[in-house]
Amino acid sequence: TPVDGVAPLPAAAGADAFAGLMQATKGAGALDDKAAALLGYALSIATRCGTCVQLHAKTARAAGANEAELAQAAGIAIAFGGAAVNMFYNELRKR
Repeated sequence: TPVDGVAPLPAAAGADAFAGLMQATKGAGALDDKAAALLGYALSIATRCGTCVQLHAKTARAAGANEAELAQAAGIAIAFGGAAVNMFYNELRKR
């Protein structure tokens, strides 16, 4: 349902803008690839985006993260997100 007074972005412009934002967060920076991937994983859990969790888990593993590191990142997300994030994460684990 559209929000009153808010015009939708054209689909291509919105997708391009988001892709540019995501690209700007990758590459050389203060965080190494594994730390950045674990952060993305934790934030995906905290924001309850199932598709994002799957994508960032795969990215984190490819960057060298192990299951203990993924579990710790998930725990941090749950601690900051509270009961709703805990329930979301437990539902994901059942799939």
